[in-house]
Amino acid sequence: TGSYFSHEHEWRRIDFDWLEASSELALQLDNAVNNTSLVLAIELVESGKVLLFAGDAQVGNWQSWGDLSWEVQDGRSGEKKSIAVKDLLARTVVYKVGHHGSHNATLREQGLELMTDPDLVAIIPVDERYAKDKKGWSMPYLPLYRRLEEKCRGRVLRADRTWPTEQDEIPDSIRARDWTDFLNSTEVHQDYIDLFISG
Repeated sequence: TGSYFSHEHEWRRIDFDWLEASSELALQLDNAVNNTSLVLAIELVESGKVLLFAGDAQVGNWQSWGDLSWEVQDGRSGEKKSIAVKDLLARTVVYKVGHHGSHNATLREQGLELMTDPDLVAIIPVDERYAKDKKGWSMPYLPLYRRLEEKCRGRVLRADRTWPTEQDEIPDSIRARDWTDFLNSTEVHQDYIDLFISG
């Protein structure tokens, strides 16, 4: 926490950013089902890549938004277009795994299996030893974790591991060039990991 409050890392802090959109957010939440967690899908306009931050979403959350679609203005052409959740999932390149990777935090068929972008990277905010030793929880849930490793071709970042490094063995499921690109877009620090996405 010392580095979080340091002047050098002030630009990273988001403590009060949410206040800028709080009134609009409250109105939108009043008109939509969101169960107990706010989920954000951020589309990068130039590339169409999607960053999916699932918060602590669990099965009920996923089921509530599965069939939603929106009319939006295309950032490049300016024309109206329809976007469905399935489309956002198909273009997801960063998935912040919901609820620390618990057993009911990611729908399989209507969630993870729809994430088909070959550049998919998963991020799990978890401390496995604390979850198991102190709480008796199975986090991350092993079957989910194994499937994430398959879908992401080894590119799964975890808060409890200082990884990846150049010394790590390249997973069999990924080409050496793609693994090198991944390593080059990742910076591992003592308190955090930076992941840089182009587009």
